[in-house]
Amino acid sequence: MEGTFKPLNEFAKEQLAKFERRAGKKSWWIRIPKKWWLNDLEGLGPSERCVLISLKLHADREGKCFPSLRTMARQLSVNPKTILRAVKKLETKGHIKVVVRRGRFNSYILNGHSC
Repeated sequence: MEGTFKPLNEFAKEQLAKFERRAGKKSWWIRIPKKWWLNDLEGLGPSERCVLISLKLHADREGKCFPSLRTMARQLSVNPKTILRAVKKLETKGHIKVVVRRGRFNSYILNGHSC
């Protein structure tokens, strides 16, 4: 059973595709493992959880991604400043590493989460 676990972003994409086929249109439901939600995200506020989940959905297999603040804000229906605050808190708490790239969008590396 342990060998059947898939990285969250792959699992979420498969679930999204399954819902889209059923609904015949885009559906934005994802399934989050209970263990990850209760244990790994303990101590994070709602904005931080949503931003981390958004980053996981954008991440590749190595846990790297580079969505813009504006893109995440649009996807989560919040102000970009809310995203910026959440990103800073996630970095302070060690969940992500932000790599500043001048003239380009920042790059994010997820720490300690299977991607």
